[in-house]
Amino acid sequence: MARPTKYKKIYCKRAKEHLAKGYSIKSLSGLFKVNYSTIQLWMQRADKEFSVSIEEGRSLGEALYIKKGLAMIDGSNKGNAQILMFFMKNLYPKWKENPDGTSQDTPVTINFFSKKPEDGEGA
Repeated sequence: MARPTKYKKIYCKRAKEHLAKGYSIKSLSGLFKVNYSTIQLWMQRADKEFSVSIEEGRSLGEALYIKKGLAMIDGSNKGNAQILMFFMKNLYPKWKENPDGTSQDTPVTINFFSKKPEDGEGA
């Protein structure tokens, strides 16, 4: 006979809030005091609301890191870009480096123009 589940409906809200702060799915096992494999089972077998909460929380967490990165770019927030990229690549699989230079996205063309020196300027 199987053990009763430790899953509770309130975990949907708590998981979403936790992930929205930028934490990983794996860290939910510490929050709920269960094994990570249990979290994975809940994502597969528990009510759909739990899986939706996970996805919503992850999206909010990703947005948080993007916001922090943009603030570093515009100078309104100090931070470490290398650590930020480490988090992004490890927490959100689509944020990965493409060593072969390929991309799944639409190609972008960048044109570089140089200003011709005016008479008397430059070399």
